[in-house]
Amino acid sequence: LFSTVARTMVIPALCSFGLLGNVLNMFILLKRVREGVDYMEKGAMIGMIALALADFLFCFVTIMNTYLAKDAMIFKAADMSLFFTMYGNFAVNVLIKTGTWCTVIMALGRYFAVCHPLKARQHMRPSHTLIAIMISFLLWIFIHLPLLWTFSSFPMDCGWKGNVIFLNFGVFMDNIRLRTTFTYLWAVLGFFIPVAVLAYCNT
Repeated sequence: LFSTVARTMVIPALCSFGLLGNVLNMFILLKRVREGVDYMEKGAMIGMIALALADFLFCFVTIMNTYLAKDAMIFKAADMSLFFTMYGNFAVNVLIKTGTWCTVIMALGRYFAVCHPLKARQHMRPSHTLIAIMISFLLWIFIHLPLLWTFSSFPMDCGWKGNVIFLNFGVFMDNIRLRTTFTYLWAVLGFFIPVAVLAYCNT
């Protein structure tokens, strides 16, 4: 009962606040950038806008996932419910990791601005922050590609009930070695390294 309430009520409520909060963040930050800021501060603003966008998309996908993804193996049509059941976990994980690395990129920028201010002013540009975030996003899409093969789908003729789409476990679930390898890779790149970098930069 608790898990059902958390999944269907608490999480969507928190994500709804997240949607509103991140829209306000992006509005305020974009307005601040348009008003004109120092190029060092502009890089930080770009990082915060990217983080707000990643969090906004995460909240949106999580809400959609909550109500559309199903614990089912048979679907009547190739609709949004089937799409989120098969690929929702991929999108959520990519956005979580992208948001994490937006934070890491901003922390590295602050570190160089505080500890190496002269070099930072000579070499750091807002475009560098934007490029780093885009590379991070593309990298996490690539690293999470195996999640796209969590399930496989194929049509089945159920006679008088018509055609349905049947889900089965895909290559990623069937291959234990592949699943274990990527689980450790995601943990190292998406948790342990960010924690170490953030601890060092903030210290």
